[in-house]
Amino acid sequence: MEPFIWTSEYEIGIVDVDRQHRELFRLMDSLSLSLYRGDGKKVVGQVLHSLEEYVAQHFSLEEDLMSRHRYPDVVRHMTQHRQFEKQLAAFKKDYERGGSDSYLALRVNKELVAWWKTHILQVDREYRSYIVDAPGDGTPTGA
Repeated sequence: MEPFIWTSEYEIGIVDVDRQHRELFRLMDSLSLSLYRGDGKKVVGQVLHSLEEYVAQHFSLEEDLMSRHRYPDVVRHMTQHRQFEKQLAAFKKDYERGGSDSYLALRVNKELVAWWKTHILQVDREYRSYIVDAPGDGTPTGA
């Protein structure tokens, strides 16, 4: 199991987005740490619930920024967000149907960490220049 630790390589240069990404790392790290301690199945439900709230807020921020700055690949990016929401809903359904077990906790951790790493390092970086380098209101705050 790979640790999910925030480093500067994950920064995209938009303060609000980077702040939210750091929150995500803390959330996912709590699941990773609980797995190492052997109590991952106890916290997986809390993590899934917190992720639902996080995703709603974070995806809304990103999608608003991309739309306001006329990012040409906004539809593809939003499609990835919807796919992640479906994956998260499937994990939550598995949790609600069968409760938590170590296998579910490991699967949630592995699959979500891999998705977020790829999404932040590749997909989110693609819209960065449209927001940070935009004329006028293209501030790195994202506000």
